[in-house]
Amino acid sequence: MVTQPVKKDLGSFVTTTGELVPVSNAEATVAAPLAGIVSTTKQLPFIGKKVAKGEVVALIDPPIRPDGGIGQLGAAYAEAKNRVALAQKEYDRAKRLHDAKIAPLKRVEEAELALSSAKSALEPLEKSMGSVKGEGSGRIAVRAPVSGTVVEVTAGAGKGVEAGQPILRIVNTGTLWLKANLPASEIATAGKSLNATFTVAGLTDEFKPSRLVSVGDMLDPQTRTLPVLFEVPNQSGRLKVGLFANVAIRTGSVAGALAVPKDALIEDEARWFVFIQPSGEAFDRREVKVGVEDGGFVQITSGLKGDERVVTRGAYYVKQAESAAKGGADQGHAH
Repeated sequence: MVTQPVKKDLGSFVTTTGELVPVSNAEATVAAPLAGIVSTTKQLPFIGKKVAKGEVVALIDPPIRPDGGIGQLGAAYAEAKNRVALAQKEYDRAKRLHDAKIAPLKRVEEAELALSSAKSALEPLEKSMGSVKGEGSGRIAVRAPVSGTVVEVTAGAGKGVEAGQPILRIVNTGTLWLKANLPASEIATAGKSLNATFTVAGLTDEFKPSRLVSVGDMLDPQTRTLPVLFEVPNQSGRLKVGLFANVAIRTGSVAGALAVPKDALIEDEARWFVFIQPSGEAFDRREVKVGVEDGGFVQITSGLKGDERVVTRGAYYVKQAESAAKGGADQGHAH
């Protein structure tokens, strides 16, 4: 196919690599709140299972030793509540004595500090009591802190776990982040106007992030790149965490560029060529300089006039015919 070059407004882009990662607040590791044994009475969620926030994802039987499990938490909670009550009484008494000019202000301040400390010690225990909610017989119910998909299971039914030991990991993949690595030479383009498109292996679509989340302040010392985060909608679930992406970040535009389809270009020893048809069925090979690429078109900055006829489809076959010809490097056969 032979046509003339076209004048087009082309965007200029920097291409780089990236990776799809979970949104920071949409990922949670579910850990054992207390030591115990993962109960065999409830099956652990399998990888890929969707769970809702607050859903019971595991039960933990109390440990064989009496100093663990829900009993230990209950005792610690009761003791902390008692300390708060005593500290409150002492604070009220010190305040009354100070108001009556009997006790110094320092005593009130010390009592207030003790009360604040006792309340701080009680707060995490109250949260633990509210989250574990024993299921009878001292069994602890472990609940999902976020809605999402189970992506990792690190414990097994019947196995012992220590307090804080991970049981499974949940990721909400409805929205992902695209972490792109912007080369140091392009950091001048990093700003709020950044927009990008990307492709991933295995999917033919071109995807577009919904917004720019952040531009990093520190270059990676190894790769000399700047991390840039984009938000990517993923309600269909087609994009997967961990996929690598080829990213094109728009850096500007070229108005009225002389352009040819990308298929018209042939690369030979790091130089670019097109085949033009001056007349009849003969073709001439012409070296050109290229500029930006956008939407399947490439800017030609020199070597080509706007009224010349260019082979835009089948240029590869013209090159093959030219290579097979014996009559000279510049003259080829018809395609």
